[in-house]
Amino acid sequence: MSDLSPAFDVTQWMTQARTDMLTASGFTQTDLQRAVKRNRKLLKARKVKHVVLDGQVQQLETDDNDAQLRAVDMIYDLAGVKAPKAQSATQSAGVEVVIDPASGQVIVRAVTK
Repeated sequence: MSDLSPAFDVTQWMTQARTDMLTASGFTQTDLQRAVKRNRKLLKARKVKHVVLDGQVQQLETDDNDAQLRAVDMIYDLAGVKAPKAQSATQSAGVEVVIDPASGQVIVRAVTK
């Protein structure tokens, strides 16, 4: 476990904390490097589209933007530098207050909708 304090050096502390979490979960530095290397290849992903030009079906090779975006997201996730996604607008958090009529006891619970 890390004995660095956040006040010492935040960057060093975060790096050590990430390493500690990976070690605790059974991942090695080699596993992490292999996963990043695999996803780095996807940064150049291409796909073939079929289009009709002058009545003829042609194959057109283009960038696979979806695969490239997923690769960027995965690399950031693996590196531990991606900010968490904001809570969806359809989800809302609040509290629920329940009063027991017999005892008058008030119960307050967190609720996510």
